[in-house]
Amino acid sequence: MGLVSPVDVAVKGNTLGENYHAKEAPSAAEGGTYSGGGGYSDGTYTSTPTSGSIPLVQKSDGTWTSTDPAWAHLISRESGGNASITQQIHDVNSGGNEAQGLFQITPATWAAHGGTRYGPSPGQATPQQQAEIAAQIFRANPSGGDWGAGLAGREDAAALGRGLSTPAPGAA
Repeated sequence: MGLVSPVDVAVKGNTLGENYHAKEAPSAAEGGTYSGGGGYSDGTYTSTPTSGSIPLVQKSDGTWTSTDPAWAHLISRESGGNASITQQIHDVNSGGNEAQGLFQITPATWAAHGGTRYGPSPGQATPQQQAEIAAQIFRANPSGGDWGAGLAGREDAAALGRGLSTPAPGAA
């Protein structure tokens, strides 16, 4: 196990009330295959994005959310925090292009934004990889229209934009 530096712990936009503390991170043998820095707080894992992404937190029940309130709302609405879920409704994407993962990204959109470097579909990628591709999708279309931003009960596109982490220097 390796000690996680408090500097690595994501606290940007922390409105969830958690107090983040450095604790021992799990080894790879214990399932500690997280990208970027991270830390634990009262049973939650915090992931610090390394290439410009959406800050994520794994809750003690195993589901995921964001430390940013707009992205937390979107994740809750889209997937309930289940990183491997496939869409549960019948719509235009039904019939082979069903949306998957935390951000409910269709396989076609996933591929168009480079997600296949992580897996053939969002449900086969880590939550951090899903967050990276979702950030790329948002940056390509900052209206947030891919998630219906601005519609009643949905997120504000400007708030989603403010919730993105800054890409690391030299990151694509």
